[in-house]
Formats: sequence, C-alpha cells, structure tokens
Amino acid sequence: MGDITKENIVVGDAVSCVIVKENRKTAAIRIDKNLKVVVKVPLFMKENEVKEFIHKYEGWINETLIR
Repeated sequence: MGDITKENIVVGDAVSCVIVKENRKTAAIRIDKNLKVVVKVPLFMKENEVKEFIHKYEGWINETLIR
C-alpha cells in the first residue's frame, strides 16, 4: 500500500529502469528474469538521489545485463 511506481526512467547508457517507491529504509536494484531493471527506493528519496544511485551501479547493471 502506498507504493508509487514510475515506469521507464532512462539513465546513462539508455538503461531503462522501473522505479518503485515504497516504505523501506534502503535502496536496492534487481534485474529480473526478463532483464527488466527494477530499482526499489524509500518514499523519502528524491529523484536526483535515485538517479545518482542508479548511476553509481550503472557498471554492475550493464555487466549483469550482458551475461
């Protein structure tokens, strides 16, 4: 309940992410079986902080998507 989802945020090298804002304390990145990047973040996290978080792990995201 109270989850806010933004679809298809593109950051960096055209990495398309689904952003899920929910009642949580930490941010997490998950890549599902369909190679969809899901970023779960706390409700209080600002959009620029979310983009910085994704950018910080962009190398890991790209490396994992290539596998």
